[in-house]
Amino acid sequence: MNEQVALASVADGFGIELVTEARELFAEAGLEIVMDTTYPLGTSDFATIINETANSGADTFVAFSYPPDTFALTQQSALSDYNPSVFYAGVGVGFPAYPQIAQANVEGVMSLGGINVANQEIMDYRARQQEVVGSAPDYWGSVVTYYALEMLAQSIERVGLDREAVAEELRTGTFDTLMGEVKFEGNTLDNIFYLGQWQDGNFVGIAPTDREGAVEPIFPKPAWK
Repeated sequence: MNEQVALASVADGFGIELVTEARELFAEAGLEIVMDTTYPLGTSDFATIINETANSGADTFVAFSYPPDTFALTQQSALSDYNPSVFYAGVGVGFPAYPQIAQANVEGVMSLGGINVANQEIMDYRARQQEVVGSAPDYWGSVVTYYALEMLAQSIERVGLDREAVAEELRTGTFDTLMGEVKFEGNTLDNIFYLGQWQDGNFVGIAPTDREGAVEPIFPKPAWK
């Protein structure tokens, strides 16, 4: 693997903020950005970007993309047989629809999020949603939303329906959730995964590496089939 990175980002607030931060972090890590391109919101044809990426020689591809872009970039990369060691795309990789979009090509793909598949409460929650709704939840936001609601319910049980009291309880209390015992630190919940990867049919958390349930990444990403 070389230390060259190709970046693609959607030209709106989401893409601009993330790629701006990424440029600094990649530089600090000693990685060379050999391609840095943006594309308009609503772009559907990514052949030019993927061809440019392949020609750049970069062995790491990172896209800060929305779901339609994520799906199209994945399909175009497989179609073009562009096989970087690291393939990271944005929102949509952790969606339950992604394996159907990517077909046999999910293994090793990275994105934001991920879950601890060894946490039985999380897996039971996923099974319950599948049974009730008929479709699986995603692999990040839904778990966070669910345990945030558990925190809200426990706050109301403790202090009643007084809004200010509930807000204070949320800020200062400790809660028993499917993520275990949690509380706000610096007004944030800092026990989630920021980086995940598809492995053996699940989108699992791989970083931060000190999170409970973090697994070793598959590297390099298996070639597209």
